[in-house]
Amino acid sequence: MEQHPCPYGGYLKCDNPDCEHRYALSEVLHLCSDAINRIAQGDCSQKITYQFERYAVQRLIDSINQLSNEVGMMIDLTHELAIGICEHFDVLRRLHEGDFSATASEDSSVEIVRMLGQLINKQKETFLEYINTINKNKEEIQHLCEQQNEILSSVGVAILVSDEDMTVEFVNHEFEITTGYTKEEVVGKMKWIEFIPEDIAQKMIEYHKLRRISPSLAPRQYETKFKKKNGEIRDIFLTVGLIPYTKKSIASIIDITERKRINEQIIHSQKMESLGLLSGR
Repeated sequence: MEQHPCPYGGYLKCDNPDCEHRYALSEVLHLCSDAINRIAQGDCSQKITYQFERYAVQRLIDSINQLSNEVGMMIDLTHELAIGICEHFDVLRRLHEGDFSATASEDSSVEIVRMLGQLINKQKETFLEYINTINKNKEEIQHLCEQQNEILSSVGVAILVSDEDMTVEFVNHEFEITTGYTKEEVVGKMKWIEFIPEDIAQKMIEYHKLRRISPSLAPRQYETKFKKKNGEIRDIFLTVGLIPYTKKSIASIIDITERKRINEQIIHSQKMESLGLLSGR
């Protein structure tokens, strides 16, 4: 049997702390096994510091220490990745809730986290630019609507704007004078068909539907009748058209009751005059 190189008997018999032969091979394997178990549990803080001249043993220990370093780096990377994703998720949540002061971090050492932060911030900037454009256009449209309403309000004839379902959306001051209704009573609360006598209402509804199929299918100007708030029926001259790119109608209403009465009186007088001339012959 080969004599053990350790002068003290080697392995478990040797008490010399500097002797590499004092450890039995089984003890070395147990040491390595414990280190691997700690690595598997996520503890990469401890390393095997023993040095051995035997190549195979030292290579095993070096490999375990290298594994510990790489697993530790992987754990740190995973930890930073998880924290980065959670932070970005929180930023997205705040943006979704309307808090546009939220900004994603772009300083992570993890490339995918850094790129995700850059993408979130870029998308936020694009969205804010889009919102600003919408708000600007909204203000311009609001100004145009105010100008349009001011123009319509100053026109000397009654104006009514209604939606496709006949709900009144706008009336000017002349409409209030002509009909006896106030804006507060009409806008958003009444349909224009309520101002029309029942005996001609169905015909007006047909015109309303045909106009939305093709404006040429319904007359643009015609005489009809209108029911005032006090129940009085008036003769009116109506001009109706569609507002471009919408299904909304705009109508001008001219009360011609007095004009028709005067015309009828003139016609009656002319008839009476003609009869008088005939009887005088």
